[in-house]
Amino acid sequence: MTDSAAAIAPVRTIAVAFEQGRDNFAWIRLIAAAAVIYGHSYALAATGLHDPIARMGWGPGVYSGSLAVDVFFVISGFLVTASYTRRRQWTAFVLSRLLRVVPGLAVCVTATALVLGGLLTTLPSGEYYGHSEVWQYLWGNLHFQADALRWTLPGVFADNPLPNVINGSLWTLPAEMQMYLAVAVLGLLGALRSGRLATAIILIAICAGVAQPQWPKAILHSDYLPLAGLFAIGALCWLNAHRIPLDGRWLVALIFGCYLLNGTPHASALMALTTAYATLWLAYGPTLSSKWLPGDYSYGLYLWGYPVQQCVVRLMDEPEPMRLFVYSLLATLPLAMVSWHLIEKPALSFKPRRRPRQATPQASAIPAPTAQGTE
Repeated sequence: MTDSAAAIAPVRTIAVAFEQGRDNFAWIRLIAAAAVIYGHSYALAATGLHDPIARMGWGPGVYSGSLAVDVFFVISGFLVTASYTRRRQWTAFVLSRLLRVVPGLAVCVTATALVLGGLLTTLPSGEYYGHSEVWQYLWGNLHFQADALRWTLPGVFADNPLPNVINGSLWTLPAEMQMYLAVAVLGLLGALRSGRLATAIILIAICAGVAQPQWPKAILHSDYLPLAGLFAIGALCWLNAHRIPLDGRWLVALIFGCYLLNGTPHASALMALTTAYATLWLAYGPTLSSKWLPGDYSYGLYLWGYPVQQCVVRLMDEPEPMRLFVYSLLATLPLAMVSWHLIEKPALSFKPRRRPRQATPQASAIPAPTAQGTE
């Protein structure tokens, strides 16, 4: 072996990077949440402009907000699957997931309906609080079913360019909960004890869904199928973390492939793979300092961003999208901080404590998570 070849450091796998206990997931989630607000600014300002990602023409419905949601589901698939393999306790896993999602959502939906709506409605207070639409909004948006979601409150944002929609970001949460349930079911059946078995099951499900597009729609809302695919890719990356290298050359090749296939039937599939690989490559690249990030504010930004944007639109006269984004982000960040420090973080203190367990031969193919953020 030559000296130059010997000097080349081996490429890390995802598993090796994970075991080092340092990552940028919190920063990536925060940036993704801000990107959702940025993408929504163009639609809510209703100026006819499109954000830069949409103007690139990567496909129908592809814009900065949709890519950010894709990143969320890749991270969720990766870390939530890791969380189950870490615990292997079905009830503890389900309780942990509920404690992460429900408290922040419940406070946001309740405050939006009973406080924000009451202040901004054009109806008299008695008529507003007696309106069935208010209580349907509360119940439907805490029900985690796509068909139960409610978007409007009586007399609220009726004169906005995008009228009546209170919180369009909530549409992804039923999909998220259904993905958690899928992981729990696979774990309960013992499929996650073997990385190879779990990989085979997920790949068979994906292939069957591609071959027979109708059967997944009997299980999932059609809007959730792409998100389920991204979650599955994230899960596969965890289950095969010891096999997947973190190599910038791979990322460049994937991006170049997306460029070549843009506009073809295969572009969306390669885009999903590229999004997943780029997310994990950035997550385990040079670690950003966490001292500037005292909490996980991404969920709060995601929950509160849309109603805050509609409020800013209501107060401003035809805001330009970039100005709407900046004002909305600055107004939403304090709400996200309050949500994390007073609601989300205290709720997580009720998570069941993780009991140490010995690795089994069946589980040895799946790297044991050690980094924070997998819960």
